[in-house]
Amino acid sequence: EFLLLLPHTELAGGLAVAERLRHAVGRDDWQRLAAGLAVTASLGLAAWGPGEALDDVLARADVALYRAKQGGRNRTEAG
Repeated sequence: EFLLLLPHTELAGGLAVAERLRHAVGRDDWQRLAAGLAVTASLGLAAWGPGEALDDVLARADVALYRAKQGGRNRTEAG
């Protein structure tokens, strides 16, 4: 897992970035590393609201990530 911060970006913009990233991962030729290898990405994101604690926004993003994984993987979910 990793964290990507997008300052001054609203949720819709974050979703667009996440989807571009997810599609780029899926399009890459991972077989150059190992025959038959295919990689996908599941992403969870959350917009940081005014006055919200960092731990709270990270928790919402984590819940969204696991919802994406449980929903079939290779998805983006917002929380």
